[in-house]
Amino acid sequence: MAFEMLIFAYSMVAMMLQHLHLYRSVFWLPHSYTNQAVNWFLVEWHLIAFAAILLGRRIAWTFVRWIISLVTPSQWAPSILLVARSLTTLAILCGLFVTTYQIMQRHPMVNMLYLTYPALLYFFFFGFAGEPFLELIPKTAHEKFRIYREPRTGAYKTTYLPPGPRVYPGPEAVRKEMELFKADFNARFKQVAFNSLCCAYYSTFIPCAFATSALFYEMGYAGRHVILSFAGCFALYFVQCFPAAYLHAFHRTANYVGRWERIEGRVTAQFYTHWSDKIYWPKGAIVRCGKNGSELFRAEALTNVAEPGNSAQARFYFYFCDASFVGWMVFMLQCGLVMAQHLSLGLSTHWYQLISETILLFANYYALFKTGRDFLVFSKLNNREEECAQELEPM
Repeated sequence: MAFEMLIFAYSMVAMMLQHLHLYRSVFWLPHSYTNQAVNWFLVEWHLIAFAAILLGRRIAWTFVRWIISLVTPSQWAPSILLVARSLTTLAILCGLFVTTYQIMQRHPMVNMLYLTYPALLYFFFFGFAGEPFLELIPKTAHEKFRIYREPRTGAYKTTYLPPGPRVYPGPEAVRKEMELFKADFNARFKQVAFNSLCCAYYSTFIPCAFATSALFYEMGYAGRHVILSFAGCFALYFVQCFPAAYLHAFHRTANYVGRWERIEGRVTAQFYTHWSDKIYWPKGAIVRCGKNGSELFRAEALTNVAEPGNSAQARFYFYFCDASFVGWMVFMLQCGLVMAQHLSLGLSTHWYQLISETILLFANYYALFKTGRDFLVFSKLNNREEECAQELEPM
């Protein structure tokens, strides 16, 4: 609920700032017809209501789900949640249809196409599934094999790997967990991309699209506001959907998966064996695999269960073998966003631009703090793991 209120406030503030860019007044002039900073009579309030209903849909659903969890028995909760989700979706769609009808009274039908573009994008990302409309964190398709978060420690775990730190699962279980994580990562990233684009689209682009042709405004600065708002929403959604504990679960699995390097040339038969998917291969092991068993590979990690020559498993290990790699990339992107906003603030010359840049910077500082903290923790963890690996390598 805290995150949903934060991202909703961020989106609505970005929308109000875009309206400030479009409908600002010259209230400081001695003969000005208004003493307010914005020409409120030009603002399309039904458009704001449409965006508020759409962007605040998960706040309503989170509240409804919380009430159901409090008053209903646990055995009835799944059925009641299904019915409540359908009714909540119906109520939100009714609100959108009512506001759309009000907007149609004042704007041509061509402008209505602007409101439907994200709907086409939704079907492209999620098909006809209705759950992603209200649920930010996706659920795995099969309950037998799922990702869950332990309430006591907050750690992300799966039904593939045993929770004990000293229990080694079978190699097949590790590969299945890796596939589960890949599917879950892609589903979460689609949610991040779609919701970020949706927030920036309705909060910053739609006000420009529905502005009258007689209105003069700085199109370049309004477009810059759209881009910076999208980047800020993307950072906030990414921090929420990919917390540190979730990325650490990827790192743990990547340490089991390992990596193989192809060997060029010939090796004597006594130095290699045929690869088997039932074995944990140690570092330095040489195996024969590939088409017709004609390729040689050397194990590079401490433990290796990946299939030699499998590019998808090699990429998984590359991105998550270092606990700080993903955190470093996200932290650098967030630093670039904050620096870009500081540069935009330095290039701003008007009062409304200074207000706009300063307000948006506060939300980006929050994401910068969280990504920076996670990066520092992951870097310390990675240094400690390297020390342990050096101690274990002779063994």
